[in-house]
Amino acid sequence: MGSTVKEEQSSKMFAPLNTGDNMQIVFSEEVWVTKLTAGDEILSYDSSHNLIGATRFLNPLTVLTVWGDDETTIIKDGLSFNEQISFEIWSKENQKPIKIDTWLQGEFSVPKQWN
Repeated sequence: MGSTVKEEQSSKMFAPLNTGDNMQIVFSEEVWVTKLTAGDEILSYDSSHNLIGATRFLNPLTVLTVWGDDETTIIKDGLSFNEQISFEIWSKENQKPIKIDTWLQGEFSVPKQWN
């Protein structure tokens, strides 16, 4: 049986810039070492700690849109090609961020034609 992905917006507190260039990262509930609850948010940052993605945690799958740099502008406004991404959890209960340094499990894959 397949999983259903629900779409839900992040709070206005975290609003990364929509640059028109994005990708999605899907997290299953099994990857979290820290137990997440409804209202927690997953945040993503570029190497300069600029917010490039934010979404609310959902079970069983959470989809995070990460915004890439708009190369038609002179400012860096998103993630660049091959740039490192970092993640944090915003705890609704504690009202503070939790940095994610390690992963319990995970996988990265791209279509064969991109290899």
